[in-house]
Amino acid sequence: MSQVTGYSRNGIYRLVRRYNTQVAEASLKPKKKNLGRKSLLQDVDQALLWQLVQQPAPERGLWNGIKVGGWLSEKMGF
Repeated sequence: MSQVTGYSRNGIYRLVRRYNTQVAEASLKPKKKNLGRKSLLQDVDQALLWQLVQQPAPERGLWNGIKVGGWLSEKMGF
């Protein structure tokens, strides 16, 4: 082993123990929940937008970010 890695057998065992300990400790730490940014739309406005995108988009085609952004600018003043 030492010819390939440059570590003795005991050195490799120490590395493995340290790695396993650090991984175990890291897995016990609580994860941070990234809830993202608060929505700029009120619940009522989100429901209205949801209903809107369930209908056909203007000028045919599908709803996309540009069309939704245009609607928000027009109707909501964004």
